[in-house]
Amino acid sequence: MTAGLLDLAGLSARSGVSTPRPRHYAATGLLPPARRDGDRFGCPPAEVRIVRMLAGAEDLGFDTETLTTPAATSAGTAGTLAAVGFPDLAADGADA
Repeated sequence: MTAGLLDLAGLSARSGVSTPRPRHYAATGLLPPARRDGDRFGCPPAEVRIVRMLAGAEDLGFDTETLTTPAATSAGTAGTLAAVGFPDLAADGADA
């Protein structure tokens, strides 16, 4: 794996969620596609925060459909973070 990229198991472990959750987030467009390194895929460590935020939003009762609505995602990741109640993460420059 390319230095710095996490495979799905690593992303799940660092996020504290089961493996199907980040896979589902990627399939619904809430996470960007994994990067390819030869015949393997990986995600940057910054996506751990996004997976934690999405899992937390789901735990609070937000469903994937709500999280993927144009109103929630129109301002990019920072808009999504703020829209689901994580303005502190949005202010940290999640779009960077």
